[in-house]
Amino acid sequence: MQTSNKTYSESKSKSSAPLHLYIIVFVWLAFTLVAAAYFITDRLVPFDPNQKLNNMSQYALVNKIKSDFELSADLSNTLVNFVSENCRCNQTSSTHLSDVKMTAERENMSVINVVIPDGFSGVIPSTPAVLALDDNSELIYFGPYSEGLSCGSGEGIIDLVMSNYKKGFNAKLIMTTTEGCYCNI
Repeated sequence: MQTSNKTYSESKSKSSAPLHLYIIVFVWLAFTLVAAAYFITDRLVPFDPNQKLNNMSQYALVNKIKSDFELSADLSNTLVNFVSENCRCNQTSSTHLSDVKMTAERENMSVINVVIPDGFSGVIPSTPAVLALDDNSELIYFGPYSEGLSCGSGEGIIDLVMSNYKKGFNAKLIMTTTEGCYCNI
């Protein structure tokens, strides 16, 4: 009779061990999901949260940027990079920015780098951002380099726009409704 009680007791403790393991795994998974959601929502922000670019014409935008940064009136065939001094997204997008710069230089575009100071209150809603102008200093594209969590070269809006421009298509695009790793100004 003793052996049967011992066997029952041993089988009871063996069956409760997996339950504890399941609870631990469930708590770990729940914590991981909550942490991932927190970090994703922290990094995934809108490019134009204050709608600075709404209802702005391409001409007004280009003229405002030229004025805000005292850029030359003639910016024909130019790519202007905008970054903020303390933007954490500069690190994640630096390789993509370098790739776009090299592509622009291969296409004989001038490249201007603008570091936006803290406290800037002009038309640029977020950084990193890019302004691409054609041979007549007219807008090809203004907006973020890319979208998504990493804002890397796999999600490049500017890459697609420049590729289409080389093929003869100019959408004169002002991108406002995208989310990614941006530093809002």
